[in-house]
Amino acid sequence: MSYSHSSQLIDESSSIQPQDKVELPIPQPPTHFLTGNLFDINAAEFAESIYKLVKIYGPIFKLELPSRRLVIVSGYELFKDACDEARFEKTTLGNVEEVRNVLGDGLFTAKSDEKNWFVAHRTLMPSFGPLGIRKMFPQMMDIASQLILKWDRMGPEHGIVTSDDFTISSLPCFGGAFELTAIVQIGV
Repeated sequence: MSYSHSSQLIDESSSIQPQDKVELPIPQPPTHFLTGNLFDINAAEFAESIYKLVKIYGPIFKLELPSRRLVIVSGYELFKDACDEARFEKTTLGNVEEVRNVLGDGLFTAKSDEKNWFVAHRTLMPSFGPLGIRKMFPQMMDIASQLILKWDRMGPEHGIVTSDDFTISSLPCFGGAFELTAIVQIGV
């Protein structure tokens, strides 16, 4: 399987037109026999490992792991592009497919063309759409303030692992969104 992305290199003074695209290969760290890029990622410091690779390879790069290939995108524009539902669709591969075999189609295991995916999507969008997020803003501010106080109490000599703190603090914030949606059983 090969990966590539299109970049438009347009200069107003050149004769290159917007429809002319230059295909560039997606960068990748050198792979190792059998392990691929497994040792380029430190599981204990996953986010930091990815950030280091972004600094080296740029905002889009691929990783080859023993069980799968990943394309990593960073930055708002690339992430927004990758989330464009008109161009890309949700897939159920790897572990998700195994869970699907046991549990059937549900919120995270339904394929994008199945009825239960549409039911889950319509159920969650009011909570996680722009208006739902706006309603969560007071909770977000409160949690962010508590997080800053926690970091301040730990002192300047203490390292902060933001990925862990953000993961732990997201549940109270987004948990409120599930109060209304948790009663809907998907896949039943």
